[in-house]
Amino acid sequence: MIRRVALSAVALVLVVSVPVSAHTPTAGTSRKFAANYQSLPWKYSGTIPTWLQTAYSSSLGSGWNSNNNSRGPVFTYSSTGNGTARYVSSASFDCFDTPGWIGCGQFLGGTSWNIWVRSDPAPGVTYCELNANATGCRMVKRIILHEAMAITSQAGHTHDNQTNSGNLTVMGCQPDSCTKPNAGWNTTTLLECDEAAFQKYYGMALVTGQFANCLDHLTGAVVGQGLETKHVLSTTSGSACGGYSIPISARIAVEVNSSYGLLSDVALATRVIQIDRKLHSTSTWTANWAWLATNTAQTGYNWTRSFTENPAVTTAYDYKLHFLGQSGIASSYSPVFTLTFVHCPP
Repeated sequence: MIRRVALSAVALVLVVSVPVSAHTPTAGTSRKFAANYQSLPWKYSGTIPTWLQTAYSSSLGSGWNSNNNSRGPVFTYSSTGNGTARYVSSASFDCFDTPGWIGCGQFLGGTSWNIWVRSDPAPGVTYCELNANATGCRMVKRIILHEAMAITSQAGHTHDNQTNSGNLTVMGCQPDSCTKPNAGWNTTTLLECDEAAFQKYYGMALVTGQFANCLDHLTGAVVGQGLETKHVLSTTSGSACGGYSIPISARIAVEVNSSYGLLSDVALATRVIQIDRKLHSTSTWTANWAWLATNTAQTGYNWTRSFTENPAVTTAYDYKLHFLGQSGIASSYSPVFTLTFVHCPP
């Protein structure tokens, strides 16, 4: 369970909560480092038991990098690192006079950060890594991810218990998402709204990869789907003799919208697009008549296709592109374009 704490340089895990209902990038997130992939080398301080070393290295390694298709900060272990992973008792460290703390973070938005895990858990708290069978235990790996998220992305420490569909961000820690056996208790990676936050403020690492599935409540997005998409065609009409081809190019991308941050106007790379077709003289469409795939271009058109028909008489055909939508990005249709194939003499 978590509560928002008004400490500009401190992140901590407590045992009370204030829920926030949404399906948006993790609340309180902003860009804290000018560089993409900001390196955050870290070290251990003091005596760290093996089980906790495993938790730290896993959380700040594969746990941080998994489900994180963004250019956000990257943690790397180094014996001379500026960041410090710690394990202390409440008697030797009071987490800035905060009773009931479990995990604590300091120097949010800096490279010389600290993360503390409490060696004498708060009353009623058991660590799952030490007692995997304990009902109500808490996963230390999730606690570390929670503090790391706060350090890398927040000026203060905003807890975010998004409740639309459950376990959406490591910055939430309601009992139903943090304690065994409730959903999310064994979270060991960033979650979808954490990834969405880093994508919005740092951009995508791989434009061919996934968009976070937590973008549909941003201003201008399609609720239940994701960011709106657009199609820009090279032309909406053309003609040729039957049997000859008419090339059409277009660009499909995320709509331009300032609320989308660095996801605004990102071209959709290597995505499958369906083509619907009908006779211009009728109203009945043939859905998924053909398909194409976009390329990786981020400027200019990102697909070109030659359309060929060979009717017995001059015939006009209508076409439209249908992007079916994917994680984090909404479905859309292109404008209709009409191509006329003329019955030319041999």
